[in-house]
Amino acid sequence: MSQSGQNKTQQLLNKAVNDLQHGELAAAERGFKQVIKKHPNLSGVHYNLGYIYHTRSDFKRAETSYKRAVELDAGNAGGWLNLGNVQLQQNHYKLAERSFKKALGLGLEQAGLYNSLATALDYQNKSEEAEALFKQAIAMRSPEAQGQAQGQAQGQA
Repeated sequence: MSQSGQNKTQQLLNKAVNDLQHGELAAAERGFKQVIKKHPNLSGVHYNLGYIYHTRSDFKRAETSYKRAVELDAGNAGGWLNLGNVQLQQNHYKLAERSFKKALGLGLEQAGLYNSLATALDYQNKSEEAEALFKQAIAMRSPEAQGQAQGQAQGQA
């Protein structure tokens, strides 16, 4: 691709990201789709489209976009988390469980992730495992845990 073609693509991408950040979902979607036509293997662009569709409750399209994002970048913990969330919202509990476990395996530590995984497990009648994860999610949200995390972050600065 020529330098001017790369610049035009970068400009399209920058505008789409800016549109997304400002809540202009239709414009962002158009921009990301234009970028994908020229560069179909950009994981972040598929992720952003997934986010747009997820925001609109278009779970099928969100799932397709998030799947493509994690196919292109299997180390995208946020992609696995969001894929699991749209799978959970479609009552695909086993698929959601797998996606959430991938996010955990990549080191994502969030109370919401534990809660979502616990929910997927609970719907599959895996009550003991779900209960342990619900407790872990609650512990992560406790004031003591938040204070410890804040102290660790300050200590690292």
